[in-house]
Amino acid sequence: PAPYGGLSMGGFLQAAKPEWTQKDITSVLERLGKITVTDMSSLLRTLQSEGSAGVNQRFKSVGEKSFTDSTVRALREHAKKVAALEAERLNPKPKPKAAPTANPLAPLPMQEYKVVHDFVYLRQEPSLHAPILGKRQRGDTFFASEETWDGWVKLHGQPGYIIKDMGGLSGIGKVLSQLGRALPLVLPEPQGSPEPLTFEVVYQPFVAVRTGPSKTRPIQGTRKFGERLRAESQGYGGWVRVVQEDGGGWMLTLDDELGQLLACKTVDERRKQVSALRHADRNSVAQMTEVIAGARRCGVRGIELEQAEADLRQLREREASR
Repeated sequence: PAPYGGLSMGGFLQAAKPEWTQKDITSVLERLGKITVTDMSSLLRTLQSEGSAGVNQRFKSVGEKSFTDSTVRALREHAKKVAALEAERLNPKPKPKAAPTANPLAPLPMQEYKVVHDFVYLRQEPSLHAPILGKRQRGDTFFASEETWDGWVKLHGQPGYIIKDMGGLSGIGKVLSQLGRALPLVLPEPQGSPEPLTFEVVYQPFVAVRTGPSKTRPIQGTRKFGERLRAESQGYGGWVRVVQEDGGGWMLTLDDELGQLLACKTVDERRKQVSALRHADRNSVAQMTEVIAGARRCGVRGIELEQAEADLRQLREREASR
């Protein structure tokens, strides 16, 4: 087998610093070449033996920018892991005879996305105000494991969230595009709020709660018919993640054989409130005020609420001018 499992310097840098773009990695490889670090052996030797002071001193000697302390720390920590794996490969320990095991769990459903804007920030939490972990450029692709109710995708295998559509904010619209077959979501359209949604068990006698969004994952409990629970995000294929305060775990909302398992009561209530906004008496301040307040309480957002609020302002202005 090839040394280090065939791992290249570029692959090493990407694994140690996942937030780096391909441009960042190419630049670092060029800088390392100037201090005669040109392969995995010399890279690991330099990181392990010289530390941050030695590496940065060599950069300074050739007029190159030094690594930050956090970068050196991340590179050295990954170098230890790679070196340990290489030592294990060269000196393998005899493996005890394993007992027969069940078939491995099937992989969880994931959706592949492609960046279609010039760039997009990878954030620590699903919020435009959260710290930035890195950046993805136009054309970059990645897999997502779950999505928030307000349109953020959680990257698979690494920390961070990316928004799917800015909705015109700062003049930016669609940011991500799905690749391949679009996997079904419980609520494909963003709800305008990250708050957990309430679901009710509508299948009798109960619905299983699993450790992951797949029927191959172990059952950790059940929820009885009529019980309500809150879900904070959705997986692909009709799964929702239950908030920890309600027991945690994953539940399927719709099954091909069993039919509807869970119903989203929050969305049902919002639809009723939107209907009430549409049919409210535009000549009654009291009724308009009441339906608008009800819509706000259950999280209604969008053009229907905005139009009702504008109509109420106009109605109050007309009454005030009489």
